[in-house]
Amino acid sequence: SLTAPIAVQHAMGVGIGVAGYALLRRKGLPGWAATLAMVPVLLSGYALQLEHFLLSDTLFAFLVMIAIAAVMWWPDPPLWIYALTGLLLAAATLVRSQGLPLLAVFLVCLIIRFARWRTIVGVLVLCAAFAIPVAGYAKWFESVNGTFQITNSDGAFLYATAITFADCA
Repeated sequence: SLTAPIAVQHAMGVGIGVAGYALLRRKGLPGWAATLAMVPVLLSGYALQLEHFLLSDTLFAFLVMIAIAAVMWWPDPPLWIYALTGLLLAAATLVRSQGLPLLAVFLVCLIIRFARWRTIVGVLVLCAAFAIPVAGYAKWFESVNGTFQITNSDGAFLYATAITFADCA
């Protein structure tokens, strides 16, 4: 039965909306504005349809949203939040390899928002918490496939996307 996975994915979709709403309220938005901001997340037909399929999109979005909410909840997050954020981003990266560049985005945002020396320590903790699971997965992938990476995609997906409009001649 696909009922259980679909129910879990719907719960994650609602969780994304609730986390976004709570974060926006915490940052000072009035209730109506936070609600209005989360309406597209909660009532998007596209998102609801994705939640009915067995795809990684909803899990990826949920992990990223929780990472965003965790790191933005405090002006200067405690170190355990940096570790949690690193683990969430690592999980998102292992769910979908497109999550890998998000580490750079988070690092730039944290450095721009620099609060004090603990931010630098937090960034190092975040990087370590991200690197350990991703490197562990890459090592396992190497033992199975012979190359130290997290996917064996060789550009065929990019080619399949671009072939409809690219003029290679």
